Amino acid sequence: MSSTPLIADIARGSSVDGPGLRTVVFIKGCPLRCVWCHNPECMLAHAELALDIDRCGGCGRCVDCCPKGALSVSESGVVIDRSRCDHCGLCTEVCDRLALRMIGRGWTRDALLELLLRDLPYYQVSGGGVTFSGGEALQAMAWLSPLIQALHGQGVSVAIETCGWFDLADFDRLIAPWVDLILFDVKVIDPDLHEQLTGIRNERILANLHTLLERGQPRVQPRVPLVPGMTATRANLIAIADLLGSWGVRECPLLAYNPSGSGKWAKLGRVRPGGVPLLPIPFAQEQAMRAVFEERLAAAAVLG
Repeated sequence: MSSTPLIADIARGSSVDGPGLRTVVFIKGCPLRCVWCHNPECMLAHAELALDIDRCGGCGRCVDCCPKGALSVSESGVVIDRSRCDHCGLCTEVCDRLALRMIGRGWTRDALLELLLRDLPYYQVSGGGVTFSGGEALQAMAWLSPLIQALHGQGVSVAIETCGWFDLADFDRLIAPWVDLILFDVKVIDPDLHEQLTGIRNERILANLHTLLERGQPRVQPRVPLVPGMTATRANLIAIADLLGSWGVRECPLLAYNPSGSGKWAKLGRVRPGGVPLLPIPFAQEQAMRAVFEERLAAAAVLG
C-alpha cells in the first residue's frame, strides 16, 4: 500500500462498529481475500471504477471523454474494457445518472480530521467516536498514527476494526497508545481452511490476538462472522470458543452474515467467488448456534 491510503467511504452517524454514535472510515487495501467479503471495494488499495448498469441511460457521454478508449455502449448500457481503463475518473464527471463512480479518494490528514471532528458533540453525548475500518486499516499505520493521536488529543474515542494480520511491533509503536478498542475478527481456527477461505494462513492473526488479550490494553473485542457453511459450522464455532475461552475471553459476539457484498463484485468488474451463500442462516438455526457457542465459551473460560 502507498504511504497515503485511499478512503472508500466515510459513514457518519453509525450505530454499529463500536459503542455510541460513530463515524466509520473505510480504508482501501486488505491482505485477506475472504470469499464472503461484503466490502470487496475495499480489498484493493488502488482506486477502482464501479459501474451500476441499472442506472445507465446509454447516452455515450462517458465514451466520448475517455482518453483510453476503454468505454463503449451496448444495448444494455455502457461497457468497460478493464484492460484499458487507468482509473482516471473523467467518465464519472460527465455521468449525470451516477452509473459510473470512482471508489477510492485521497484525503489529507488535516481535511479528514476536520470532517471527523464535526460530530464531536455526538461522540461525547453518546459515548461514541471514530472507527477505522476497511479493508484493513492497520495496513496504513504510519499514515493513521498522527491522525489518531490528534483525535485522542481532542478526547475522541478511537476504535480499529481488524482482520488481525498486521505487524505487532509497528502497532505497538504507532497505534496502541492512542486507541481505546480493537474489534478483532476471528474467522476460522483451522489454518488450512483459513487459507482456503481467506487466502492467508492464520498463525500470525491468532498470535497477535493472544498477545493483545494478555496485555489487556487497548481493550480487544473478538468477533465471529457467521457465514453459512464456512465460519458458521459447529466444528469451527466450538474450536473458536475453546481457544478464546482458554485465553480468558468471556464475551465474543457472533455477527449475523451480511450478504450485501454479493452485488458489488460485478460493479467492480470482478468475478464473485463461487459457493458463497446469498442468504444468512435461518433465525432458529442461528439461535441454536449462538447457544452452543456461548455455552462452550463459558465452559472453556472456567477451565482456562
